[in-house]
Amino acid sequence: MGGGSIGYAYHKALEESNCKIIHIDPRYNDSCIGHCDEWIPIAPRTDAALIAALAYVMIKENLLDRKFLDTYTIGFSESTLPSDAPKNSSYESYVLGVCDGIEKTPEWASKITKIPSRRIIQLAREIALTKPCFIEQGWGVQRHSNGEQNARAIATLACMIGSIDIEGGNTGCRTGSSKTYDIMRMPYKNPIKDSIPCFLYTDAIYRGKEMTDLSDGVRGTKQLKQNIKFIFNTVGNCLTNQHSTIKEVDRILVMKVCVNALLILMLQELHRIIMLIIFYLMRLC
Repeated sequence: MGGGSIGYAYHKALEESNCKIIHIDPRYNDSCIGHCDEWIPIAPRTDAALIAALAYVMIKENLLDRKFLDTYTIGFSESTLPSDAPKNSSYESYVLGVCDGIEKTPEWASKITKIPSRRIIQLAREIALTKPCFIEQGWGVQRHSNGEQNARAIATLACMIGSIDIEGGNTGCRTGSSKTYDIMRMPYKNPIKDSIPCFLYTDAIYRGKEMTDLSDGVRGTKQLKQNIKFIFNTVGNCLTNQHSTIKEVDRILVMKVCVNALLILMLQELHRIIMLIIFYLMRLC
């Protein structure tokens, strides 16, 4: 919600519309200060449980945009499942507990998310009845174990109320996720075709030669031929924030920098000693 990039457009839209902003986040962060009307704290990594409970209320109170769901989605209800999909494998069946015997009620979600069940019920009604309702997720939602399920759930919420492709609505995805950026790349073709998931580059520093296509998702080869010894990172953010253990990444990078710095000092000292030896030899001659 800063002044740059899309944040400025959000500020202008808020000034013109005077809409209500509800911020759901484990932390009362900078985006909340002066920008939101209500902060709903939620336990980290529990967004999907909240969305399931919101869906439960909307299903029971007939607040869903059934026309949108039936026309543009696959698998929300049993009637839109692919023909080869297992019975009772729709999202609606999951929410109602048909497949596992557990109804995803607001009371069920409250124990997981730490949000009072009455607020979950109110929130479901508010989201479903507000036209249009702009739903957007932050970048931190999916950066957890199983975080992709949180991201998918929030996008599903936008589908449940039919807010996609309408003025003032949104897909429920992240800021800028519908945009593409033409970033200048290095002006040559990389002759190395081997590649690894960016999440595993830290592993490749220590055990690169052990990593294979089957065990680690290596592409372009069956097995890496060498550990990573040098990283050139340009216009990318994979060195730190693409990992669940940033402290470990920091430790590795700091250790590598320290080792390199130590080697430089050793070489400098060796150079000084060699120069002294040459100087004394010249004196003897």
